[in-house]
Amino acid sequence: MLDVIRQWLRTAFRRDALNREMSDEMREHLERSTVRLMSRGMSRADATSAARREFGNVGSLQEEGRAARGGTWIDSLRADFRYAVRGLRATPVFTTVAILSLAIGIGANTAIFSLINAVMLKSLPVERPSELVQFVLTDGGKTLASSGRSFPNSFWEALRDQRGGIGAFSGFAVSGRTEFDLAEGSEARLVSGVVVNGDYFRTLGIRPALGRLISRADDARGCQATVVVSHAFWQAELGRRTNVINTTLRMGQQPFTIIGVAPASFFGTNVGIAPKLYVPVCAIGSERLDSRDFWWLNVLGRLNAGVSLAQANASLGAMSRDLLDASMPTRSTNAAATARRLQLVAAGKGMSYVRDEYAPALLALMGMVALVLLISCANVANLLLARGMARGRETAIRMAIGASRARLLRQHLTEGVVLAAGGAVAGIGLAHFGSRLLLALLDRGDSVNDITVDLSLDGRVLAFTMAVGVATVMICALVPAWRST
Repeated sequence: MLDVIRQWLRTAFRRDALNREMSDEMREHLERSTVRLMSRGMSRADATSAARREFGNVGSLQEEGRAARGGTWIDSLRADFRYAVRGLRATPVFTTVAILSLAIGIGANTAIFSLINAVMLKSLPVERPSELVQFVLTDGGKTLASSGRSFPNSFWEALRDQRGGIGAFSGFAVSGRTEFDLAEGSEARLVSGVVVNGDYFRTLGIRPALGRLISRADDARGCQATVVVSHAFWQAELGRRTNVINTTLRMGQQPFTIIGVAPASFFGTNVGIAPKLYVPVCAIGSERLDSRDFWWLNVLGRLNAGVSLAQANASLGAMSRDLLDASMPTRSTNAAATARRLQLVAAGKGMSYVRDEYAPALLALMGMVALVLLISCANVANLLLARGMARGRETAIRMAIGASRARLLRQHLTEGVVLAAGGAVAGIGLAHFGSRLLLALLDRGDSVNDITVDLSLDGRVLAFTMAVGVATVMICALVPAWRST
């Protein structure tokens, strides 16, 4: 198989040189035959004619030689592509209308899929996201809708103290969304942030872009007020200055010491909300830390190597009741409270209220834009069918001089591929703006916690666009090509 592929590549990239070598070999063979016949007393002209008759049709033999060499389909494909491009350039109005129709359909689908990919399919930009799990509170096996994914600080402290008895985890990443008063001169404004435990960045495998990140040394009651700023905040608010480390950032009435800058690719563990500031949990104040009525912390754990989710849940089940009792304002005795249990769920894709709130709408919208693509394909198919009927005389002549139906079908399909490729390229450009416009429409206008997701192209989006392009060719070009031949 490798030899065949190597031969095809050699044929594709050295086609002209190989053709010259074949022509030279045939010319040399004819010259030797001519000399041999001339030695028998024939004239040069008669010997040349006789040698050509003995050798056979040079053109046919060259075609047979190229076929034996392999890769002739590459030459045919190249010729079909050139012919399709010339034909489409000769009809600019038809080409423009067809490509724009496909661009609208493909672009709308790619825009919606880009948003679905960013919110629902992408894993967190951390090390080995498949090892991350989230603690949730269940009642009768179902996660509680509102408070089932957050816990008070007393729960986290109890879990931290129980770590020796829960050997399934190598670390915990605890975070809670909040807002900070950023004081700048005489003005103050709110900025989004999260409080995190000392193991947060280490558990996620995040490395700083500048300075250092929050560590266990920063995570103890009465800790110093330190802050890690996001890469976007560092760029927009601090002018990308490298000397910001150990400077202060006044939030409210308290100065926080900047110890580091998070990497550009990291946006936290809550998809859709990109915090600008990260501060230790202990810097929040004892009132919130001691309150068992304030459920605000999300708790992620990283499983040890070789530990499955089922094994971790079994390990957690034995101490679920004790952890919850340590978190409640008073020890729960009623049946409704005692039915609640802790459970672990996969968290490689992070947490997201955007996902929970908008996933059904995005999927419904995806179905609607799929219909838009089908309508675009139907329009282009009608255009191709009309174009094929107008070229009926050309098709009849080509079949009359020996072109097979398969060869003509391939030519028409190549034209469809060129149109679909043009529509896909233009569609990606439309998707770039369309996905951001859709995101702006979903945004609630909250300048502090605006929806922020990574809409950059990745392999999954490109593969989706390619798949849509292939499906477009099959829908748009196959039936018109078949009818035309």
